[in-house]
Amino acid sequence: MVKSNGNSICIFSAISRLGTAAGTFTINGMSGNGIVDVVNEHRTLPVTAGTFSDSLAANGAHVCKVDMSAVTCN
Repeated sequence: MVKSNGNSICIFSAISRLGTAAGTFTINGMSGNGIVDVVNEHRTLPVTAGTFSDSLAANGAHVCKVDMSAVTCN
């Protein structure tokens, strides 16, 4: 699920099973690089040409926030 709020977008991801999962996310229209803030986890992920990857542990959920005012879009 994706939600926008002003200059930010939030990407919600979750896994509801045992094991782990990895995913790659692409932000349509974003051509530049940026930083994803993983909310409440005190970590960031690099965005390269609008794409980033993350992993989730069993029954985990992440909220990834991108400040769109600091990136290049088509």
